[in-house]
Amino acid sequence: MALPVYLAMTAADFSHSPVPPPRMAWMSCHFSPAGPGLSNLPEALLPGSVLMLDDSLPLQGHDPALVAATLGDLAERFSCAGILLDFQRPPTEDARQVVRRVTALPWPVGVSWEHWQGSGGVFLPPPPPDCPLERYLSPWRGQKIWLEAALSARRIEVTAQGAKATEVWPPEGVGRRLPGLHCRILQEAGPGWAAFTLWREPEDLDTLLNEAEKRGVKMALGLFQELGEG
Repeated sequence: MALPVYLAMTAADFSHSPVPPPRMAWMSCHFSPAGPGLSNLPEALLPGSVLMLDDSLPLQGHDPALVAATLGDLAERFSCAGILLDFQRPPTEDARQVVRRVTALPWPVGVSWEHWQGSGGVFLPPPPPDCPLERYLSPWRGQKIWLEAALSARRIEVTAQGAKATEVWPPEGVGRRLPGLHCRILQEAGPGWAAFTLWREPEDLDTLLNEAEKRGVKMALGLFQELGEG
């Protein structure tokens, strides 16, 4: 697989892993609860790693210029492959300022799709297994896309009242492959209902990412705790 896939590691993952993956992302960095800076900064990273900043703690009260300068200094010190702003909270003006300043740095930068402002790569959640990749990526055609990689699973229940989709754990049944969706499917039925569970196993994720590369995705990131043992 030629598409770069980075495994996101916590500080604990990194310290307890005897051999870090060849491509890793540091995912422990967040806004400090005690001052204007950042917390859980790495003391060392392998060259070519990705530095992640999340908003698990609110951005309120932090200086966007200081945030950008800190990330830029770290990226230069460790020769990082890029910076990812993995923001999950609703966008605020402070967050927009951080995004604008960080995407102006001379490094590849990915930004969670809800916070993306037209510069840098747009970081998208894992494609659901019931959606063709081409359709999933079509709103972002022509952009630099960073994609989250995960072994996602979804169950679709159909009754006379309509259809309902929920995220689930992968089933234990073998199911059959759906090559066009890069997933497996398990079908069930009973009086007045039918259910379809679609999920990805590691080999399905590989074929999905191969297609993603052909469709212009620049980078993929997944959790070390989910994908690192494979």
